[in-house]
Amino acid sequence: MNYLDALASAIRAEAEPGWISEGHTTSLFRMYAVLIRARGAAITESDVHDVRSAWALVEQPAEAAIQPFKILDPPVQAKDATYIETHSALGPVMAGPGELSTPRGHRTVPTFSSEKSLD
Repeated sequence: MNYLDALASAIRAEAEPGWISEGHTTSLFRMYAVLIRARGAAITESDVHDVRSAWALVEQPAEAAIQPFKILDPPVQAKDATYIETHSALGPVMAGPGELSTPRGHRTVPTFSSEKSLD
């Protein structure tokens, strides 16, 4: 498995069932992996929303939330916030192709029902 798919799989593993959109989501989680590698812990809700919007343009073009994050209603914006914990926690954790690491020692990935360790 390549490094982006390994990180995409780690993101998907932390997603609650209701989190995952309908349709083909491989490209969505790959884009989230690129976002993590590019922004690390600096990811914002708007970043996450932009990635999902770009994916939805192909997979769900009638999606009502394909508009700038700042003009969305607060309940819609809150959906993007749920991704931030996992994205930020997985931040710069890729050491090499297909290899997860924890550069600052033991690190947990926040989930919605419990915490899981990457170590």
